[in-house]
Amino acid sequence: MFKETDLCTLDDLLVQGKWKQANRYTGQLIHSKLEKITGKNTFMCEIVDYLPQFSQDQLKIIDNLWVNNSNKHFGFSIQKIKWSECYSEDTDNFKMAYQEFCQRIGWIKGNRYLENTDLDFSLNAPQGHLPELWGGSWLVINMMFGHAVGHGFSSDFGDFTIDFISLF
Repeated sequence: MFKETDLCTLDDLLVQGKWKQANRYTGQLIHSKLEKITGKNTFMCEIVDYLPQFSQDQLKIIDNLWVNNSNKHFGFSIQKIKWSECYSEDTDNFKMAYQEFCQRIGWIKGNRYLENTDLDFSLNAPQGHLPELWGGSWLVINMMFGHAVGHGFSSDFGDFTIDFISLF
């Protein structure tokens, strides 16, 4: 579970419109929880292996803080809506759906995935642009709202398989 003080800190950052700091802090909260679960320094992309050990209610609180403080512009559930527009059970090409999702929410410019430093930390960003957790946001989205599916695809980091696990 996240500490109430941690959630209050996140809420304060979001209320003040400090999107960059709130994005960083959200990532730190989730990554810190991941390290407590695994007992080691763990990459965010490994979160999928430990999703059942995350508090779904706590992640929904984080999502609600983002959604409410951005007037439904940012948040995991907003990203889920955008993801649903790009991907369905009938989608043949997961990689293309993911690229379309990233383009819609502004994580890709041209043919290049943006670095965290290149993100738009303002309400002028595309809807769903934040939070961006080192590629982990969409894993959290599917953990909270998705269902179990597995897909393999290539990226700049090599071939890997992502299994989305639902806590529902």
